Amino acid sequence: MLPCWDEPSRKAVFALSVVVPAELMAVSNMPAASETTLERGKRRITFLDTPRMSSYLLALAVGRFDTIQAQTVNGTLIRVLTMPGQAAQGTFALSVAARALSYYEEYFGVPFPLPKLDMLAAPDFAAGAMENWGLVIYREVDLLCNETTVGVARKVRIATVVTHELSHMWFGNLVTMEWWDQLWLNEGFANWMQTQAVDVLFPEWHIWEQYVVEEQSRALQLDALRSSHPVEVPIRRAKEVDEVFDAISYCKGGSVVRMVNGVLGKELFRKGLGLYMRRFAYRNTDSTDLWSCWEEVSGMPLMAMMSSWTKQQGFPVLMVNETKTSRTGGSSRLLLSQRWFLADGSEEPEEGNHKKLWQIPLLPGPGGTDDHLIMESPEMRWEKKDGFLKFNFGQVAPYRVLYDSSLYGSLSQAVRNGQVNALDRIGLLLDALAFAKQGKLPMAQLLGLVSAYKGEKSTHVWQALSEVLSTLHRMASFAESSFSALTDAVGNGMLRDALQEVGIAASAKETDLTRHKRALILRLMAMYLPKDKALAEEAKLRFERWLNAQDLQDTLPDDLKTSIFKIVLTNAETDAPYNALRRYARRTDIPQAVRLSIYTALGSAKRKDLRMKTLDMATGGRSGVRLQDIMYPVQGVSQADPDGAQLAWRWFIQRRRSIMARLKGANVRLLGVVIQLAAGAVPDKAHANAVEAFFQQHPVPGLERSIAQVVENVRTDAKFMMRFEDEMQGEEMKELLKGFEL
Repeated sequence: MLPCWDEPSRKAVFALSVVVPAELMAVSNMPAASETTLERGKRRITFLDTPRMSSYLLALAVGRFDTIQAQTVNGTLIRVLTMPGQAAQGTFALSVAARALSYYEEYFGVPFPLPKLDMLAAPDFAAGAMENWGLVIYREVDLLCNETTVGVARKVRIATVVTHELSHMWFGNLVTMEWWDQLWLNEGFANWMQTQAVDVLFPEWHIWEQYVVEEQSRALQLDALRSSHPVEVPIRRAKEVDEVFDAISYCKGGSVVRMVNGVLGKELFRKGLGLYMRRFAYRNTDSTDLWSCWEEVSGMPLMAMMSSWTKQQGFPVLMVNETKTSRTGGSSRLLLSQRWFLADGSEEPEEGNHKKLWQIPLLPGPGGTDDHLIMESPEMRWEKKDGFLKFNFGQVAPYRVLYDSSLYGSLSQAVRNGQVNALDRIGLLLDALAFAKQGKLPMAQLLGLVSAYKGEKSTHVWQALSEVLSTLHRMASFAESSFSALTDAVGNGMLRDALQEVGIAASAKETDLTRHKRALILRLMAMYLPKDKALAEEAKLRFERWLNAQDLQDTLPDDLKTSIFKIVLTNAETDAPYNALRRYARRTDIPQAVRLSIYTALGSAKRKDLRMKTLDMATGGRSGVRLQDIMYPVQGVSQADPDGAQLAWRWFIQRRRSIMARLKGANVRLLGVVIQLAAGAVPDKAHANAVEAFFQQHPVPGLERSIAQVVENVRTDAKFMMRFEDEMQGEEMKELLKGFEL
């Protein structure tokens, strides 16, 4: 578009004009200053000069757009621009944007510095969205929805993507990272701020609980690999930055910001941010500038603490062991120790003559009085009072806690008694799964903890349960010997009752979280008991009613579609449901979210030839998917069952050239997702070796780290698979599984 020094610190004022066909609309970062009619049906649009900004934020869009608009309380014009005929689907996002922009002006104490904000829905867009100043571009599915049928998860996704991008108007656009090694300053802060804003706009969603299940969990999963990287990762060439647009920069970065907020308290945290925005407006910074502002307003020494979290790879596990119990009861002595948490359970290598050390906020609860106590040494002693004790109370910081068996027992009992809040019930579950995968927690102890969650009411705790139960189901499906015992125990002893409690049909007055819980439980039922006769009949009835509906105001909510489709395809005796879904996905009058539900579900067709047809949708052609959606058919097949996982990898090897040809020139991260899905689903050591050898023979420049992470994850899963198969045998485990049905 223009020659320039395309580096974040080379900020400039951009003056832009464009000549377009008269019938088309052109938009850029700033409003039009003038328009001139030219010969031959053309016109020249000249835009106002931009503020001083980085070149990566410059944007221009030309096309036929429909628009809707609103104003903030301070008079800023906000528009949603769509393909013709889609503008009405932008009303929810427009409302979120207007409220969020006003909230950010108040929170930062700095007005939005542009006269307008446009949000454009692009029909094919590699990223979820891009925060061009004044002209934010989104995937359609992350901006547009039918408010009467949209699923809750999609509605929350739209709200968080909009609030994420709008937070960049300040954090990233007004104040910008000095160089790409500070990418996390943009993305980590926006990851935290999107959740803070949504919590204010929609308090009924309890979004911080979802944050722990999704964002913090994603960070800990990736950062537990040896092939991870520090939050502040050295970038020698700008092209290398593609590989660090990942869960470390976004989710770990956001989790570190959340930890600072917890340590400083809300008011000092906010005061420091306001100082940072005012001091560095239209300039570039690095992490130390932000730490300095927080230190200035709080008087707390943050620099060393934060360096331990952003400059070194990984995160700690806090190990808690009871060393002595009082004879009179009521208190006991604990030994706390820390070490580097590695997903496969291997020992930490010494770096030089020392091991990694973090400054860990202990955050004891409930009722802890030492909120600001920081553990700076490898070990320390702790006096435990009567009752249960949980460190990292509220899951405020990104680390895991491993308790000895007696302490785990008291925590499990506290869960059964309803004494543990939702955030900490989530944390206990996800930590327990990670320790079981490491081999540090016996399967019997993990399943004993899971059984304590029978009758669980919280939607987001069910989301964490879904993560645990999905992992166990995947292991059992590959193990085969323990498959029926686990699926019967969990399906009949836990899931059936849960689905009966929420019901499969929505009621008019139920909350968003109730709807979301129904979707989570039905997804698990589709996984554990897809051939249940009553469930299969109900799914078939709802599927046929939806398929034959004469309008799009259908009776099948979006958040149930994928599960219903999977159950129908699993039980189908002919190709008719598969072919009907393929035809429906080609309709031009349906929301993109419905199309994605279909792509994901098609992998549940039982025949190999239908699964190959589904996979080949990713390679393009008349029946192919948009480039941005290339991963969904692959996900549907690879995650369906062991046969699908193996088929997806063979398909990738066979179709590698056509896949690479289709993705030529696209963002390399799209190819990275396809590789992760196709290569990463078989928990077998020999498979890991085969994947590693394949990409040594066929390297993919720019994805070296991502491929190493896929291989390491498969090896970790393979170790867990062997332990799972061993530990699921025996009389003790059979008795424990029977306990699910009591």
